[in-house]
Amino acid sequence: MIQRNLFTSNFKLYLKRLLGIAGGCILFIIACRILNFLYLEDDERARIMWHNFYEQDENIDYICVGSSHVYSGIDPELLDEKTGDNYYNMSTGGQNLKESYYIIREADRRNELKGVYLELYFVPSIAGQGNYDEFGAISNGWKNLDYMKNSSDKLRYFLDLNPPEYYISAALPFTRFREHLCDVEWIYSMQKNKNREEYHNYWYGWESENSKTEYTEEGYFYHSQEMENPYLHVEDAPEDMRMTEDAKEYLRKIIEYCQKKEMTITLFQAPVYQLETMAYEKYDDYTADVKEIAEEYQVSYYDFNLVKEECLPIQDMKNFVDTGHLNGNGAEMFTNFFYEVAAGMPEENKRLFHESFQEKLETESAEVTGVYYRKGTAEELQRGEIAEGMYRMTIASNRERGLEYQIYLTPEGGETVMLQDFSENKQFDVPMEEHGMCRIVWNEAGDAGNGGEIEVGY
Repeated sequence: MIQRNLFTSNFKLYLKRLLGIAGGCILFIIACRILNFLYLEDDERARIMWHNFYEQDENIDYICVGSSHVYSGIDPELLDEKTGDNYYNMSTGGQNLKESYYIIREADRRNELKGVYLELYFVPSIAGQGNYDEFGAISNGWKNLDYMKNSSDKLRYFLDLNPPEYYISAALPFTRFREHLCDVEWIYSMQKNKNREEYHNYWYGWESENSKTEYTEEGYFYHSQEMENPYLHVEDAPEDMRMTEDAKEYLRKIIEYCQKKEMTITLFQAPVYQLETMAYEKYDDYTADVKEIAEEYQVSYYDFNLVKEECLPIQDMKNFVDTGHLNGNGAEMFTNFFYEVAAGMPEENKRLFHESFQEKLETESAEVTGVYYRKGTAEELQRGEIAEGMYRMTIASNRERGLEYQIYLTPEGGETVMLQDFSENKQFDVPMEEHGMCRIVWNEAGDAGNGGEIEVGY
């Protein structure tokens, strides 16, 4: 009897402790959700993409993964209509290949995937986000981690993405905004945003008199506006355009995973406005690495920045929102062409593309596309090649030699000055705080009647 009473007493004690722990966990989870609601600044496109993904009624047959160039460039609904299959666009801003790998695993875990279309925008695969132990790559991955449902794959992603010093920031999103702990204005702005009907209904977009933007249910981001100024800031342009070892590792992991699961895997590059490809100057070095891995695994790789103009006449500012993203007109044109290529035979598709970007430039008529600019590197500033407080401007043309340029600058509130008479020099410096119009008149050397001009706001 004494033993039974002792057992009953111990059982009640343990049960009480267990209930206390369970209650504490529940209170902790509730507190975290409240704090996330108060402080977390959501990535709206990622939040809606994951919500709509988990709400899909039908099996998803094909997914498109990659960066914002994909959610601005491929409309899954058009592909649904053409194929009768169910496509879903799982791209997110700046998505690197580690993120893509775990997104593919999550999509495959919940669907019977037939295939994956993996976009390989070069910026997340070279310096910076191409090194996956750097903070930029880690923090960018949180936008997907935050909205994935709990699973063993999410835990694996958490551990692979984050070194121990970032566990708290990754697991408890509100801690990333701890500097706003007592910031009433921040809390108010978060609540104002999250109490909107659009937020609760997972709708993202805006409309004005001249433009419309909308994020659709299958992950496509529609834009109606058109690019107006061919002027591009190149931040931290790398000297080396090769893929980093981290990017190569995860590209191989993705291909091997898809092949093991008997899913088709197609690699591609969405088209950007040619000014952007020119601005990074060593584009062919990057594509050479991708081609090498694609050939190693015998998978298709289509770089739509190398497509022949007569096959896809997309290089017009009216088809782009900015130098990197297609608008609605451009996306419709590209999605239709993408379907034709994806449905075609790889050997037949080769005739649609140039072998290299350099070859593409050489086969086109001489043209000036715009101007790109950057700050001087520490070494250039030290050597006096670029003065402090100046931007180095470079004329983007498809000829290394053989074109001459006349450059006029009209600063705001100032008079027009000719900065350079006809010369093959393509670079000039402008004070960072100066704004105005730049007019470039160009012609082929020795042939004043064969050229043109372009105006660029700076």
